[in-house]
Amino acid sequence: MRGIVTNINYGRGCGFIQPEESEAAQEIYFEQDDVTGIAFRELHFGESVAYELRAEQPTPTQLRAATVMPTDA
Repeated sequence: MRGIVTNINYGRGCGFIQPEESEAAQEIYFEQDDVTGIAFRELHFGESVAYELRAEQPTPTQLRAATVMPTDA
């Protein structure tokens, strides 16, 4: 899956991704431990990323990503 980083909080170590598949889709939450390939602080607002959804979601209302990595979009 692909999306755009819409919010990133370096102090809290988390952020959100807007999926490209649908503008109406819910934003996907991620934490710094989910980022692979680069350091968390190298990820920026508006950056295109590839990600997978976690198999087990923490809550039914909030989706969480895994293996978030920048793309060469």
